[in-house]
Amino acid sequence: MVDEYSIYIHIPFCVSKCIYCDFVSSPCNGKIPEKEYAHKLICELECRLEHVNSRRLKSVYIGGGTPSLLQAETIIKILETCKTDKTSDIEVTVEANPKDQSLSWFKELIDGGVNRFSIGIQSMNDTTLKWMGRRHSVKDAISAIESARNAGCKNLSADFIYGIPGQDISVIKSELTSLLQLNPDHLSAYELTVSKETPLYKLKNLKYPANSQLSQMWETVVSTTDTLGYTMYEVSNFAKNKKRSVHNSNYWSGGEYLGIGAGAHGHIKMGNERYRYENTRLIDTYLNTPIDNSKTKNQFLETGIEENIIKISSKEYAQEIVMLGLRTKSGIDLNHLKDILTKDEYTSYFRIFLSLAKNGLITIENNYAKPSQKAIIIADELALKFF
Repeated sequence: MVDEYSIYIHIPFCVSKCIYCDFVSSPCNGKIPEKEYAHKLICELECRLEHVNSRRLKSVYIGGGTPSLLQAETIIKILETCKTDKTSDIEVTVEANPKDQSLSWFKELIDGGVNRFSIGIQSMNDTTLKWMGRRHSVKDAISAIESARNAGCKNLSADFIYGIPGQDISVIKSELTSLLQLNPDHLSAYELTVSKETPLYKLKNLKYPANSQLSQMWETVVSTTDTLGYTMYEVSNFAKNKKRSVHNSNYWSGGEYLGIGAGAHGHIKMGNERYRYENTRLIDTYLNTPIDNSKTKNQFLETGIEENIIKISSKEYAQEIVMLGLRTKSGIDLNHLKDILTKDEYTSYFRIFLSLAKNGLITIENNYAKPSQKAIIIADELALKFF
């Protein structure tokens, strides 16, 4: 079987930073070093692709930041380096902010090989959008979806955030219904998280929903999406007409991927060893550090722009697969675990799975351990049993 991998490309620029965002991104005040950054991305891509040329590319995802600040021709040039084209069956996704695109931008990208867009709608309430620091309005969100569809997009994903201070079940149901009536093919619904690195963390006297309320909110998201024809396949992701994200599914199954760009993360197997790496988060450092294709460390390619390189043991990799798999409807491939672990380690894992099955938290069928909906909610807690 041919090994497969994905490519994630990070665009770290935005016009303004949302109060909840802890991704690597930098407000640009309208000035983006677009050509310089694209050139560096291509140099890094060419370098890393040399080491995976015997594997099959299954998806490309351009995220950020705000990739939609880039011109379509710049994105297409980057994709050409990934060796994608319009006739390819590779899933190619570009994230977009609702206020940035035009019909022609979408059309040019579709003609250039992009076959999926992820639009950051987040809320269907203008007051909430303003509080979040989003630049767009509900009207902009509707217009962006219409433009993408009119351009010929047949695979469209929308983002939605719940758990906002002051929000209740009825508001979530109403907003989500309004969003899904726009007929996206896919929905990513995330609970608001408060990271120490964000402006949101510094805001005081905010009353966040209690854990019990958050569980009810998640159940409301699940029931509302189900009623409107969307199937949950991961704790935060829902698809219509089986249009699941190929790229994110690769992450959740422990698949390999190249991370390209400032702050990007990658996971790759070189020889018999697995590695995770993180590129420098500093945009200037990323732009000004020459790519070196000559260095190697334990078979892993060092280009000079990495901030961290970590070798992953087989047991650590197995733990990651379990932790991620418990969040998905498809579950955990037990044959995959058997290939990774020693006989004794696998026996220990299987006993835990049997115990979970006895308690009704998972089912074991066709060599997959599939979590129940209750187990998906407490996936992180269950994963600790394997550590």
